[in-house]
Amino acid sequence: MDRHGMRTRMIEEENAFEFPRLSPDDSRVAVRVGSPPDSNIWVYDVERGTRTRVTADGTADDPEWTPDGTRILFSWRPDQTSSWGIYSKRADGSGEVELVLSSSSDVFTPEPSPDGLSLAYVQMPESDLWIAPAEGEPALFVSSAFVESSPVFSPDGRFLAYVSDESGQPEVYVRPFPDGPNRWTISTAGGAEPLWSPDGSELFYRNGDEMMVVAIETEPELALGVPRALFRKAVRVTPDPRNYDVSSDGQRFVMVEGGAETTEIRIVLNWFEELERLVPSGNGLGIN
Repeated sequence: MDRHGMRTRMIEEENAFEFPRLSPDDSRVAVRVGSPPDSNIWVYDVERGTRTRVTADGTADDPEWTPDGTRILFSWRPDQTSSWGIYSKRADGSGEVELVLSSSSDVFTPEPSPDGLSLAYVQMPESDLWIAPAEGEPALFVSSAFVESSPVFSPDGRFLAYVSDESGQPEVYVRPFPDGPNRWTISTAGGAEPLWSPDGSELFYRNGDEMMVVAIETEPELALGVPRALFRKAVRVTPDPRNYDVSSDGQRFVMVEGGAETTEIRIVLNWFEELERLVPSGNGLGIN
């Protein structure tokens, strides 16, 4: 979709797609196909129309490109008795799955820093935000009695946006990285699925069916604009992880069409009379 919500179909195939992620050069999209416990990561070549399977065993989720575009990070559960860990594999599907981070608790939503030297992620069941450096031990970044999720680095690596429900509903916040006393509230009436524009001048987020945007300046210090809606579309929205991505020029969004699934309750009146009409008593079926 463009910034006005006008859509162009990217993949002709219909499937159970979730969490699309564009490669750094916009030529490919990594996406989860299927639903746990039978879900895998595939990479689709946008121009050539080909597809490559990245994972084949276990339950894979939360795809994310490494900054150099050569590998896919993902959450993976090799079997139903093991914890979720973070792994990687070459984006062309070759080679073996490599362990990036494991824990006695489940870890999800890998988010690499732009320089590739840090990895933000969510650890359950506390739903806290952690940072794993390339060298050294992982450390807590945001810990509270509330639910934190959806960490995403700014393009310059100086800030981390995330979601917390501490106000009573999910809202988007920003903190300095790697540390700092400040924190800024981005959304004003609920927000989820934050994502920085590639040039760092905007922060996108979802509020229900609305795609929201906030203008941001990071120099000499963080300055925020007023949130405004770009468009409203019934696309797949998830609290965590983010279920869309933005192109390298910040002008197009790749999204999964279709809103949240609905459940219907239907009431049938005079059901016993209808059943008697369709299946008369004494039919030998044990219905009286």
